[in-house]
Amino acid sequence: MATLAIAGLLLFLVPDDQPTAMNGDLVEWDAASNGYRRPGLLFAVWATFTKLAYALAIGIAFPLLDLFGFAAGADNDPVALTALAYLYGIPCIIFKIMALLNMRNYPITEEAYGKILDRNTGSADTAA
Repeated sequence: MATLAIAGLLLFLVPDDQPTAMNGDLVEWDAASNGYRRPGLLFAVWATFTKLAYALAIGIAFPLLDLFGFAAGADNDPVALTALAYLYGIPCIIFKIMALLNMRNYPITEEAYGKILDRNTGSADTAA
């Protein structure tokens, strides 16, 4: 169970639950914060951590399924199928709830995004 918690924490820290559209917000916020436009770097970091999360999930889940005797394509006993269901379902539910709770405090509202765009472009009619 501790291994699942660690894997889940890693998956939670990776912005895979972050909608792709929010990455544009992050690019503009970053440019407003430091004066540099680095969308390529930000998207590369996002993609790298997403791939790392998937690799870790497989690297943790498959050995755990093996411990419970699960074999793909074979007739599995109820314990192995229950382990599969728990490993597939419970972490997803927990981390989606955590992501939703985390998003309650997302600071870039439509109004804030308009101000960021105004600051980045220097015009007042950019936010739409």
